[in-house]
Amino acid sequence: MYLDFALAKRSDATLVGILESEVLHHSPSSCLQFFYYLDRVNRKGTASLSVDYVARGQVIQHLTDLVPTVSNLPKNYVVRITGRPGEYAYGIGIDDVTILNGSCPGTPKAESIVAPWIGTKWSCDFDKTMCLWRGGSSWVLRSATYAMKLKKGPTMDRRLQTSTGRYVFYSPEASSRGAPLISPPLDPSPASYCMEFWYYLFSSRVVKLVVSVGNGNKERTVWQQRHAAQRVWRRSSVIIASNASHSGEVISFRVIQGLPNMAEVALDDIHVFKSDTCVHPAGAVCDFEG
Repeated sequence: MYLDFALAKRSDATLVGILESEVLHHSPSSCLQFFYYLDRVNRKGTASLSVDYVARGQVIQHLTDLVPTVSNLPKNYVVRITGRPGEYAYGIGIDDVTILNGSCPGTPKAESIVAPWIGTKWSCDFDKTMCLWRGGSSWVLRSATYAMKLKKGPTMDRRLQTSTGRYVFYSPEASSRGAPLISPPLDPSPASYCMEFWYYLFSSRVVKLVVSVGNGNKERTVWQQRHAAQRVWRRSSVIIASNASHSGEVISFRVIQGLPNMAEVALDDIHVFKSDTCVHPAGAVCDFEG
C-alpha cells in the first residue's frame, strides 16, 4: 500500500497535496528516504514534488532536488512533503518514508542487506527449522516458492525478502480446528517479556489470530488481530506482563475461524526476550500499510 495524493484528473494547476511528519528531533543532520511515483504526463504545466524542513512555522530548508541528507537542523522540526500535480497530472504517490539520525548510509552490498539473526531460546526465524516451537501437523515450514506454486500464502519471507526464504505457515486439515503454535516454556521467574513478530493474515471470511499465555489449565489473551483484508506482512509486538511465576507457561498462536479452513496465515521472525518494554524499530516513520 502507498499514499496517493489523490489530486489527479482535475483541471486545476493550483491544487497542492501536503504530507507532514510528527515533530522530529534528529539534529544537526538527518537522512530522509522514501519511494515516490511521479507521473509527469501533462498537457499543461509540470507535476512536481518538494520537501520542506519547517521549524516554528517557518520553512528553514526548501528542497526540490530531494537531497537525502540535510544538515544544520534545529532540535525540533517537521518534514513536509508537497506534491503539485499540475494541470491534467495523473498521479503522485509516496511510500516507505524513513528518517534517520545523521547522514544517509551508502548503498549496502547485496550480501550485507540482511542483518544476522540474534535471538533467544524462545526466538525463531524459521529459515531452517522450527527451532523450539511446535505446532503439530497444523504449522509447517514453507518456502515462498512453494506458496507461488499453490497461489496461497506469502510469496517471500519477511527477513530475507526472497522467494527462497522460509516461514511457518498454518496448514491444518480442511475439516480440522487446527493446533496452536507453541513456544518453549518461559523461565520460572517474575520477569516481563517482550515478543516481537511478523504475521501474514488474509481471508475472505471472518478469521482471528490470537496470542495467549498460560500453562494449559489457565490462559490469558495478550494480543489478537481480526484485520485480514490484505496479503502483506505486518509487524507487531506485545508485552507479556510479569507474573508471580511463569512456571510451565508457554506462548501460543491460535487461528480461530469457521470450517472449512480457508485463511492464509503465516508467522516469521518471532523474537522473545526479557524486557519491560518493546521498542519500535528506529528510523521507521510510516510504510502506510496500516
